[in-house]
Amino acid sequence: MTADDRAQPLECAPPPEMATLNAGSLNFGDDVFLNPFPLVREFARRMREKGIGYELECYDVGHVEACLRLAQEGVIELPAHFDFVMGVRGGIQATEDNLVFMVSKLPHGCTFNVAGIGRHSSDGRAVPADGGHARCGLEDNIYLSKGVLAKGSFELVAKVAELARGARREVATPAQAREILRLPRRPQ
Repeated sequence: MTADDRAQPLECAPPPEMATLNAGSLNFGDDVFLNPFPLVREFARRMREKGIGYELECYDVGHVEACLRLAQEGVIELPAHFDFVMGVRGGIQATEDNLVFMVSKLPHGCTFNVAGIGRHSSDGRAVPADGGHARCGLEDNIYLSKGVLAKGSFELVAKVAELARGARREVATPAQAREILRLPRRPQ
């Protein structure tokens, strides 16, 4: 897809409150997910112009380092919200050690969530004890459990909420989530 094709969701009316800003390229299974820095800078510019918050999507530790460099260049502002996508073949694997290491790279004040892919999406790492948050939905996983297709994202969200409560974590309201993610208030 071209940059314009990939950026189409940014053109919705009203625009989304938040969108993913992929931090770099990687081997994604047998394919290559291309995100060269000029393209990342362009997507960041478009998001800034429309007041769209960004979720800095990191498939590996090098992507966290890339975000820090983009912040030094003034392309993005920190603190920001990071999305650690773990378990993709070609990216960082979904282990507690890897999560701890990635979290250790974040500047003070940044928030993060974990988006496990496939079988890693709801196996407990989705509710990290390190103060992070969970991301779930049909984009990352279509199964509620092994071999059981989810009827919709609502089932996956309910499962992660149950895991959070089991870990004695509060489930944020939409208003609290917007505050955590530093999303600007929009007129109703």
